[in-house]
Amino acid sequence: MVDDTSFSADGLTSISGGRGRVGGRVRVRRSRTIFPTIFGAVVIASVISSGLFRLAVADPSVMGLVWAGLAAVAVVGVVFPVLSLGFMRTRVIDAPVDLFVGQLSTVELELSGRASGLRMRCGRSPMFVLDLTSPATVRLPLQIAQRGAFDHIPVEVSTDAPFSILTVSERRILPLRRQMLVGPVPTPGVAAVGQITGEDSDHPAVGHAMTGDTVRSVRPYVSGDAMHMVHWPSSARVGSLVVRELEPPATQGVAVVLQLIGNNGDPMVEEAVSLGAGIGANALDRGARLVLCMSTGDGPLRHEVADRIDLQRRLALAVPGPPAAPPKGWPVQTVASSATGSRTTGSPREGSDGAGTFRG
Repeated sequence: MVDDTSFSADGLTSISGGRGRVGGRVRVRRSRTIFPTIFGAVVIASVISSGLFRLAVADPSVMGLVWAGLAAVAVVGVVFPVLSLGFMRTRVIDAPVDLFVGQLSTVELELSGRASGLRMRCGRSPMFVLDLTSPATVRLPLQIAQRGAFDHIPVEVSTDAPFSILTVSERRILPLRRQMLVGPVPTPGVAAVGQITGEDSDHPAVGHAMTGDTVRSVRPYVSGDAMHMVHWPSSARVGSLVVRELEPPATQGVAVVLQLIGNNGDPMVEEAVSLGAGIGANALDRGARLVLCMSTGDGPLRHEVADRIDLQRRLALAVPGPPAAPPKGWPVQTVASSATGSRTTGSPREGSDGAGTFRG
C-alpha cells in the first residue's frame, strides 16, 4: 500500500492536467542502502580479528586456510549482491490506468540481468514478494492512498544472496508507460438536477427516450412507425391509421462546481472531491447531463462528463484553485471545501427533484 501523504517522500510523482513526462522518456531514479546482516557482521569480525591477532596453533597452515575461506566468503557475500542489483534492470510492463483511492491492484515488472534471492514490494507496502530471481516477469501488489495523476511508481528491491553477509536494498522510481489516474471514493450525495434552458436545451439527457410523454399532435401512419404509437380513436374517426407525435422530454442536467481551498491531500479538500464524485454519480445514474467546473494544473476546466469512468478521471486531476464558470442556462450545484468540512449548495430550476444544502 502506498500510504504517504507526500508524493516525493514515497517516490510517486504527481502530475496535474496531463503534464509531465510519461513512459521511457524519463530515466529510472535509484537510491541504495547497504547494511550487514547479523551473520555477516560475525563473519567480517572473525576475518578481521584472525588477521590482526595470529593465534598460536599447532599447524599454522590450517589456520591460514580457515582465514582464507572466511575471507573469500566475506568478499563474495559483499561483492555479489552489490553487483547483481547494480546490473539488474527493472521496467514496468503493465500498470492500471484507472484506480480509486485504496483500491488493490497489481503492477507487472520485467526484470533483466542475473540476480537471485530478491525481495520486492511497491512503495512502502507491507506485502513483499519473496525469493525472486532475475531475469523474470513479476507482479507486485499496488494500493495507492492518495488521489491524483501519476507518471512514476516506486519499487523497493533487496537481496542478501548468496551468503547473507550483506543486504543491499534499492528504491527505484520507475516511469509508467501510461499515466495512472487515481480518483476519489465517492461520498453519497444528491444532485440538484433541473431543466436546462438556452442553447443546450435541445440535447437530450443521457438515458432519456426521445419520445417524451406529452402528445403534441397526430399524423398519418408511415411504414416503420411503432404500432403502439397508433392513436386508435383518431384512426377510427378519419378512417385511416394515424400515430401520435410526442413532445421530447425536457433536458435535465446539473453543473457541479468544485471550489477547493488548500492543498491536494488536505482532508477537507479530499472530502469535497469525494462528495463531488458522489453527486456526479447520482446525476449520471438518474440519466441527467453533468458538467464539471473545476481547476486543474493547467488552469480552470469545464467538461461535460460522459460516464462514471470519465467522472473519476476528471476528479483525479482536480486541484485547489479558481474553477471554470458554469455554462449558461444550467442548474448549478457548488461543492466547496472549508475548515469545518465540505459543503454543497444547489440552485436547481423549477422541476428539479434534488436541492438543498448538505454537509459531508
